[in-house]
Amino acid sequence: MLRSIARRLSSYPELKRFLKYSYQGVMFLFHYHRTNVRCRFPVLQQTDEAGGFFGYYDKSPESPDGKHLAWHRIVRSEGKRFESEICVKNFGTGQIVVADKTEAVNLQMGARLQWVDNERLVYNFYNPETDSYRAKLKNILTGNEHTLDAPVFDVSGNRFLSLDFKQLAACGSEYGYFAHRNFSGTDPVIWEGDMLTGDHRTILTLSDILKVVSGIPEDAADIHFNHLMYAPSGKAFIFFFRFTTGSGRREYLLLHNIALSETIVLNSEMTSHCCWMNDYTIAGYLSHQGKAGFFRIDTVTLQYQPMFVDSQHGDGHPSWKNGIMLFDSYPDHARMQHLYISGNNQVLLAGSFYSPMIFDEFYRCDLHPRFSPDGKKIYFDSLHQGRRHLYSLELNSHE
Repeated sequence: MLRSIARRLSSYPELKRFLKYSYQGVMFLFHYHRTNVRCRFPVLQQTDEAGGFFGYYDKSPESPDGKHLAWHRIVRSEGKRFESEICVKNFGTGQIVVADKTEAVNLQMGARLQWVDNERLVYNFYNPETDSYRAKLKNILTGNEHTLDAPVFDVSGNRFLSLDFKQLAACGSEYGYFAHRNFSGTDPVIWEGDMLTGDHRTILTLSDILKVVSGIPEDAADIHFNHLMYAPSGKAFIFFFRFTTGSGRREYLLLHNIALSETIVLNSEMTSHCCWMNDYTIAGYLSHQGKAGFFRIDTVTLQYQPMFVDSQHGDGHPSWKNGIMLFDSYPDHARMQHLYISGNNQVLLAGSFYSPMIFDEFYRCDLHPRFSPDGKKIYFDSLHQGRRHLYSLELNSHE
């Protein structure tokens, strides 16, 4: 019911924002309590007192060998435009160094900071001379760096997927960057590139998508792609195709097989967030046949299997490792965000963390839980101490 009302109000963003904020304020007064964190596991703050966050839920901030941790530290902000330091901590010495700075950053995905291997990080940056966004591949041990011709969204081996972050900003998306001066307003495209050469090529255009997605209304606006995510093997990727109409936002979850150059529709109803469970199966919070919840989608048979449907857990960001799924929730009436661990169709509430009401919508801080590479820790971002910090839960230290 509330989701349906929210979608109808999408055409009136200021009214929607006012009603949402008023409702949250009233509910918070009724449900207020003094606890800002409740957790089954020891909670360790990984960032220093200056604060910081990692960003999206689809990557781990810890290097594959477990020796380093990376995050963003916002050092300057002006509206939706930010400048961030790229910070790296050595677990062995505890030393934190600033590896670089970037203006290609937002509060949800950061600079798409991600580990390529044990020594190299890749992240986006803004080049004011060309008024363009690109990516930088940097070795944190030697300081050597290499610039790519396009920004990165996702990485698989030496390949990367890319899209136009200027376009995301123009469409009002909180995942865009806002440092640039000009945008030409071109049709959306998806690129794939080679990190060894830095080159990239177009692999999907709007015309390609319109061959598999029918019935796009004439009043469609803010047409864009988002949430590119390689399959574990890198042979395919999923992505969102989104646009707005007079009746609200529409979205499609699609899959592109790179070798076959073939695109199929996985879901044409609401899709919120997804993750790969294996090369052929996706878990995601979405709507299927009118029911909203977490489903598994077999990308070969297109069969849906309900996981947690019409449950009290609500929407969240899923990640998967070794048969266990993590997901979080948006703030409840008491402004508590919940972190869940699920396995064998059972759900454990691992912890609840307070989110101050002043941090809302574009400026919110989702928990975005993700496993460490060895699966022994969970990393998450939180505001429960009044500032963005990156935290970890030690799963082998149950209270």
